[in-house]
Amino acid sequence: MKKKLQYKNLILAYSGIAILAVAGFNLYKYLRDEMLGFSDWIAIPLLLIFFFNTLTWNSEEEQKDERGQLITYKSAKIGYFALLILIFIVFVIVEFPMKNQPIQNYPLFIVLCAAIVILPVCEWIVSRRHR
Repeated sequence: MKKKLQYKNLILAYSGIAILAVAGFNLYKYLRDEMLGFSDWIAIPLLLIFFFNTLTWNSEEEQKDERGQLITYKSAKIGYFALLILIFIVFVIVEFPMKNQPIQNYPLFIVLCAAIVILPVCEWIVSRRHR
């Protein structure tokens, strides 16, 4: 068990260093007035996913047991509503200055509408499978 903990701490340290390195490099590029591309922006969230998954789960067995499934279910639901609220806030910020005009950012509006509908549709599909 102690060896697993040392291994986990080593992985956390490496992923933390990687996050800082990528963030530092992106900051360096930004300060030099260089354009940040897709890979520059997506690297940090991907590394954060790895970091928090390592921080959360000690083993694959722990992730698959009943407690792990409950943690996954609750965090998915909380994450869904947090993302929905974030999309709504961004939509209001983008569209509010033009309140008397038609919607300007249709892709964002479509994402907001889809986000509102996705959870009820998924719950309906899952309920149909378990009847």
